[in-house]
Amino acid sequence: MSSTTPLRVEIALDLETSGLDVYGEDEIIEIGAHEASSSFEVLVKPSKPICATVAQLTGITNEMLDEKGIALEEALAQLIQW
Repeated sequence: MSSTTPLRVEIALDLETSGLDVYGEDEIIEIGAHEASSSFEVLVKPSKPICATVAQLTGITNEMLDEKGIALEEALAQLIQW
């Protein structure tokens, strides 16, 4: 009888948010994921502009989000497909 070893895949997930308040109304503005041989990154368009502090910390600007941001539901669907 042969034994098989389950495939182990490790993925690092990184989320950036529109603010620093964990319990507030801040939203996800970027989803990133990295696996040994591939990576995934998508900007998510928030319902309101991000503050200057978040832009400085993340390097993500309101202009980037306006131009390249997609709906969170679409971003999550893309992550699942990845």
